[in-house]
Amino acid sequence: MSLFATARSRWFDHMQGGAVAFLNRDTSKAVEEYCHAVQLAEAHSLGDECLAGSIERLVHARRTAQPESDVSGLQQRATELRTRLTLETDRRLAETVAAKGSQHPDVAECLSRCAFQSLVIGDAEKAIALHKQALSIRRNAFGELHFEVANTLTIIAGVYSLRLRNEEAAAALCEQAVAILEKLYEALDASDSSSKNIAMSLKGNLENLATDAFRRGDFNRAEQIYRRIMEILVQTCEPGQCQLPCNAPIFVKVLIHQRKFDEAESILEMARKRGLLEKGYLAPKYQEALAELYQATGQAPAAQ
Repeated sequence: MSLFATARSRWFDHMQGGAVAFLNRDTSKAVEEYCHAVQLAEAHSLGDECLAGSIERLVHARRTAQPESDVSGLQQRATELRTRLTLETDRRLAETVAAKGSQHPDVAECLSRCAFQSLVIGDAEKAIALHKQALSIRRNAFGELHFEVANTLTIIAGVYSLRLRNEEAAAALCEQAVAILEKLYEALDASDSSSKNIAMSLKGNLENLATDAFRRGDFNRAEQIYRRIMEILVQTCEPGQCQLPCNAPIFVKVLIHQRKFDEAESILEMARKRGLLEKGYLAPKYQEALAELYQATGQAPAAQ
């Protein structure tokens, strides 16, 4: 591995470490991790995207850890980097359209990059509009049954859900993505190099739909979706890998609502054996699900 690739890998590890620490409310650790990420991005010239992302995360972590701290200099630097990146992506888009025409798949890729820059600076509506332009190009270029089409639908759904809090629009897009991914998944053979990406994208979209069904109180629908997720995990996970949905605590609650207590308990036991009830950012969710199980089965003192 080259020195650049090694540095980039270490940078990614620190960014992930900062994200996990922040989720665990260890803001001091998050600041430390993001500081290391900034230093690596600068020392090894990892590019404006890495550096801007590192500084933006560091600013957010510092503001959370120490609200009185002065981060104006860092914020100004991040803004300058982000402005430069936005201008660069706009320039690449114009050049690509001029060289290859407005409907070339490379234009869709440029539009997606422009959408990302818009999202980072807080313009979610513009990001969605750009992603939809990219989606139209990919549909025309590849047809409906293509991973890039499903992936773009997934990305737009994420923007609706996480930035605009429009769960109805997000769920509708996830449904479209799942319809495509299920057909692609069924057509795969075990040696297909894209099988893992398709399986994980399908699983992720299904988890979003299961969460949406749970939120709406449709526990039967949520259970059906989780059953499908578990099938995919069994088919794709290597022996010894975790065969639990990412939002398994919600699956447990769905089973409790369906009065399937033994199965809910078996999933919690699997999570306990993997240490998920004691550590990690989902530990409180697992503990909450366990308390709900105790309450539902008449074990109020244990629930308390």
